[in-house]
Amino acid sequence: MQTTEVTQQQWQEIMGDNPSEFAGCSKCPVERVSWYEVNQFINKLNKNQSRKYRLPTEAEWEYVCRAGKNTAFAYGNSLYDSQAIISNNYSRPQIVASLTPNAWGVYDMHGNVNEWCTDWYGNYSKRSATDPVGHSSSTNRKITRGGGWNDQAKYCRCGNRSRVKPDLGDANNNIGFRLVMTSE
Repeated sequence: MQTTEVTQQQWQEIMGDNPSEFAGCSKCPVERVSWYEVNQFINKLNKNQSRKYRLPTEAEWEYVCRAGKNTAFAYGNSLYDSQAIISNNYSRPQIVASLTPNAWGVYDMHGNVNEWCTDWYGNYSKRSATDPVGHSSSTNRKITRGGGWNDQAKYCRCGNRSRVKPDLGDANNNIGFRLVMTSE
């Protein structure tokens, strides 16, 4: 999994534009991107790369966020200002990797921007599962994880999930994404 969110610079190199409301910060996460636009980015990126990329599943995202812990946040049961870009100190997304990474060296899993996952929203299965893929279709909402710069800490917990219409990212300045490199 990418150690940071996709930046405005990375988006601009592939797509030729910058949809971010907070444009002008090349190292800040790209935001205001819909799930469909993100998939256009991924398709375009994959045409030019020998490696292939995709969005993480919801389960992958949470696994990496927790970094081997079973606490509310990657850092324990509390989230401090030095660990997350959230509403009490910030009024916009910040440069990626500005704060402390989790135990696996992954940055900004709590705050900065909510991150699109590949899964459709649906209730969790009551059956035990290892690395579940999630719903293939559902209530016309996609999952975002991580919380954004304008969220309170409680919405940035490892296990917190939000559901957003996949075409509404362009109206939301706190949704971005990170990529997973596949072996395919």
